[in-house]
Amino acid sequence: MSGTDSQFCDEVCPPVGRGKIVATVVLTLAVVLVANAASWLYLRTHAINPTNFVLREKWRLLRDLEAPVDTLVLGDSSGSRSLLPAMLEEGLGGRALNVSTIAAMLTVAEAWMLEEYIDRFGPPRRVLISHSYDVWCRPYHAFLDEQLMEAGFSRDQAMAARPARLWTHLQVLGVRLKQAFPLYAQPTSLRKLVTTPWSLESPQHAGLGPKGFLHIDLPSPEQVRAERRHHVRWLEQSEAEPFAFQDLNLEGLRAIDSMATEHGFPVFLIDAPLFEGLVAEPVWRRHYAQIRAVLEQFVAAANQMQLLFPGPVGFGSDQMENVNHLTATAARDWTARVLERVKG
Repeated sequence: MSGTDSQFCDEVCPPVGRGKIVATVVLTLAVVLVANAASWLYLRTHAINPTNFVLREKWRLLRDLEAPVDTLVLGDSSGSRSLLPAMLEEGLGGRALNVSTIAAMLTVAEAWMLEEYIDRFGPPRRVLISHSYDVWCRPYHAFLDEQLMEAGFSRDQAMAARPARLWTHLQVLGVRLKQAFPLYAQPTSLRKLVTTPWSLESPQHAGLGPKGFLHIDLPSPEQVRAERRHHVRWLEQSEAEPFAFQDLNLEGLRAIDSMATEHGFPVFLIDAPLFEGLVAEPVWRRHYAQIRAVLEQFVAAANQMQLLFPGPVGFGSDQMENVNHLTATAARDWTARVLERVKG
């Protein structure tokens, strides 16, 4: 044996019985389950993904509500950041609640929220619905169903609320697995938590008020201008395809108008404010003209709906976080304009 070979020793493998194999498997499963349970508990109270946080908190605001409100605000994230409940209360009287969520939920989710509110408290005096232009043609995504289940709807409730779509048992199982195993369902959030915890700002501190308004202090002019370029590219690419208004959005609007007709309250559809640089783009104007035609046709046939503005109002980049999210200062100006129209 050479000198080099003599430096290495033969490895001795201890005998392995069935008991050790079972113990190893059980211990491995236990570690995975404990890690997932800890991740689930942490993310439920310290959600890193702002989308998950906003959706959960807005549904919580609605379900924890103990008394009726006079003004109910629905819509996407543009509404969360542009319509102040305190100013609506001062200008219209009574109480106001802003449970606007995100664009991916489409208007069907707003119909579900309104239905849940009416079932508990009866009709509000009025409903405001704020949407950015890009929600109306947004394609359906399974995220909608997943978040609905996260909000607490059962499969049977969802089927009753939207019979055009039937959840399969496989879809339900997939959502339940994502809920139970966040290590696999939310790997990006957990990876950021482990690798760069100092760079994370928990959405719990992102300015969500007790009545649902999301407060943004500082503008981001560079981000606004960068997003304008992204929207323009997307619009130019979209022109190569036939214009398609999302049917689920019409379905949601019909359900909302039906409830408003039955209970006799007005619904105000609001074009969310946008960056003035995007509103000035010819490609945006052509796209919005098609959206507007569909909305005007729908409202003309509806009973309780009206379009509050002739189109989106433009704001400067120094008043916005992105192309359709206002800072709190600009939101006060925008809410005042909305109040003028509603009181009309």
